[in-house]
Order: sequence, then C-alpha cells, then structure tokens
Amino acid sequence: MNYLAKDYASFRQLILDRLAHIMPDWKERHVPDLGITLVELLAYVGDYLSYYQDAVATEAYLDTARQRISVRRHARLVDYVLHEGCNARNWVCVTTDTDMTGDRALKPQSIYFITNVRDAQESTGQFSQRMNCVTCRRIFYEVFEAVVDRPIELIAAHNRIRFYTWGERECCLPRGATSATLIDRPATPPVDTNKATQKQRLLSSNPPSTTTLDKLNLKRGDVLILKRCSVPDWSAADADPTIVMPFA
Repeated sequence: MNYLAKDYASFRQLILDRLAHIMPDWKERHVPDLGITLVELLAYVGDYLSYYQDAVATEAYLDTARQRISVRRHARLVDYVLHEGCNARNWVCVTTDTDMTGDRALKPQSIYFITNVRDAQESTGQFSQRMNCVTCRRIFYEVFEAVVDRPIELIAAHNRIRFYTWGERECCLPRGATSATLIDRPATPPVDTNKATQKQRLLSSNPPSTTTLDKLNLKRGDVLILKRCSVPDWSAADADPTIVMPFA
C-alpha cells in the first residue's frame, strides 16, 4: 500500500496495482471497460476525500485558515466577535455650480455613479438608453451606489475652499496644527416667491436682516481634504500629489 497517494492519478495507479495482485487474470486497461470505469470512479472519490481532509486540517488552525468563516469561529472560542465586513467603498468628489439643499437635495436611492464613460459626446437620450441596457452596463460601465441613507446636499462653495493667510505670502501649516482659517464667500439671501409672505414682511415693523449668509455651511461630520498647491497661482504643478491629509 502506498500511503503517499493523495491525488487522482496516484489513487488510480494504486487501485490498478492492487487489482493486478489479487486478480492477475484481469489485464483489461481500455477506458470503456467496466472495471476501469469503477477504478476511475473510486479514484475520483478518493481524490475528493483527500482534498476534504487537507481542507479540514488547514482550517483547523488560525495560522493556516484561509476562509473568513473559519477565522470567525476561532475568534469566537476566545469570546471575540469578528466583524462581518462590508463592500469596498471610496470617496467621490462631486463638483457643482448650483446649490442643491433642502428639497433639491439628491436622494441616494435615485442616483448612482459610473466609471469608464467612453462616449462622452453622445446625447442624453442615447446615454440613458445605453444605461438602461443590462448587457451594455456590464460591458461598458461599472455602477456604484451611494452608501449614505440621508439626502445628499451639494454646495457650490464646497468645490474649493482656500485658506486665509492673514497677510502671509506663503501659507504653511506647522507640524501638529489642529485648526486653520478658511475663506468664506458671501451668499445671496434666499428669495421668497410667496407674495403673501412678501407683503407681510413689507408691512412688518421689524423687517428681516439682509446681511450676507454663511456660504460654506460647514457642520460637524463634514470631511475636508487638504491638497498641496503652489502659491500664489494655486496650481498643483509644484505640489506633492502623494501627500493628501483628510480630516473631519
């Protein structure tokens, strides 16, 4: 008996050698023969069981486990709960020339992001028709969905926010800096199209203030990306593109 037999070919040869020892008169080796068919069937089953034994031995130890479910079960033995993980995700920068807030905010369920747009010059109707085609979508585009569950507000002033240098010609953040002054742009007060409300404001003794509003409208939880640019033309020719510092 050859105890080193672990695959289909070695199992097949082992069975044929055993049959030649106990059945010396049987010398048929053609594939259509019933005996050869049974030998190959047993060799296939042995190959499958051998692979199963190797897989069980591999997944039985944390250092050699290859499947996530095996690692999660090992972690549960020491009262550690392994996170189930999530799909791959990435940041998307959206540039806009119009503020889309409030009722005009984008609904995550009604938008999607695509990559590899080859025909950028085609009309909107042709592009929409191709996007609705499942076969075309698989060939030409990769579709991604937004992971947020709240309306997405877009503000034009957030496209590029510059630092206020306080008179310095070269704006440099020192190592360990935790704050900086940003340049805000004045916003136009909202226009109320309701004639009844406009008349009420005109008759009111305390009309609303017409001072400029906060255009940036930054709030807790917003993510700002710091990008190195050369001063004073704010071009990225002399900047190091590998240094990108995100902070919330």
